[in-house]
Amino acid sequence: MNRARELNALFGLEGRNAIVTGGGSGLGRAIARLYSLAGARVVVAGRRRSALEAVVREVNATAETEVAFAIPADVSEEADVARLFESSAAILGRIDIVVNAAAFIRKYALAQATAEVFDKTQATNLRGVFLCVREAVKHMRSQGRGGSIINISSVAALRADVLDNAVYAASKGGVNAITTNLALEVAPDNIRINAILPGAFPVERTQQEAREVSTYRGPFMNPERVPLGRFGHPDELASVALFLASPAASYITGQLICVDGGFMVS
Repeated sequence: MNRARELNALFGLEGRNAIVTGGGSGLGRAIARLYSLAGARVVVAGRRRSALEAVVREVNATAETEVAFAIPADVSEEADVARLFESSAAILGRIDIVVNAAAFIRKYALAQATAEVFDKTQATNLRGVFLCVREAVKHMRSQGRGGSIINISSVAALRADVLDNAVYAASKGGVNAITTNLALEVAPDNIRINAILPGAFPVERTQQEAREVSTYRGPFMNPERVPLGRFGHPDELASVALFLASPAASYITGQLICVDGGFMVS
């Protein structure tokens, strides 16, 4: 085996199958695209069928065979999650990697943080991760080959540096807890669970999300507070997700990995 093949065997995803929720835009889209380049077949899931189909067309246009597939699903709905995994297993034959990148991002000051908006945020960001992890573990255990689960969390769960962000931060704190606790539980099955905690990554958003993100108050959204002096590019986070899914990370589980340009140490 030559050096290129050795590196590809260690860091590539040839012959592996992945599900990426939130795969129609932003960080999820970047991860799905990179996984396909690394040799994986990928199901992209999310609420907006048109966005998913656009990603699938983009990925398949540069592939020799069909490697990307769209399955619309709302991860906060238990029946949708079960259908997503059953449909993915039928298409892919096996599920090796699951990335939970679906997220509901809104800011609410305490006076506007009603029980309804709190529940809506937790439904996607926390309940959705729980449901997908539970379903992923069920499939991976039945396959008997282990697997890698990657949850997209946020540095907001660790550091309160943006005002009006408690509801979102709470959901991501729960994602961190799910990651570390369940990593311990499923380790005997050779299933690894890790979380990536992004800092500030400007990505394509809906118009409403873009307006709300643009009004963030606090140094978190100021690139001058990031030691590397800039915001991140989605591909810089996708590369970490690729590493965690690859054989190169076979001894890594239960970790919360910040990808933030040094923000957490500033």
